[in-house]
Amino acid sequence: MNVLVAHASKHGATKGIAERIAAQLRAEGHKAAARPVEAVGDLDGYDAFVIGKTVTKYEPAEPKGVSAIRRALRPRDHRVFAGAWDRSRLNRSKLGMAERIVAKRLPEGDWRDWSAIDAWAVGIARALRAPQTMTG
Repeated sequence: MNVLVAHASKHGATKGIAERIAAQLRAEGHKAAARPVEAVGDLDGYDAFVIGKTVTKYEPAEPKGVSAIRRALRPRDHRVFAGAWDRSRLNRSKLGMAERIVAKRLPEGDWRDWSAIDAWAVGIARALRAPQTMTG
């Protein structure tokens, strides 16, 4: 299957997760590409989609608006993964005043659980290979 792993990543943590998921899908025999949402363009040719939204807290929490998206799209599965925060990679010119204040106080670290991300991606790959049944 050809899978698009689309992501929105303000500071790069979600992009890293998307790239890892795409790599796992390729390792499992699927064609997969990680792309920023704004660069996706035409969706023809893709058989499945993994969509990653950025989260503004360092605690894993469902981003605002995701529950409405879940109701509209009815995805097979949904996960929220913690991200990472590295001040050295921060472009301060893109931050507003409130974001600059938060950036100074937010603890640095990488909270991404790579083994959980890998396991989820492998689960997606296997589900895409399994015969699908229609539900009503």
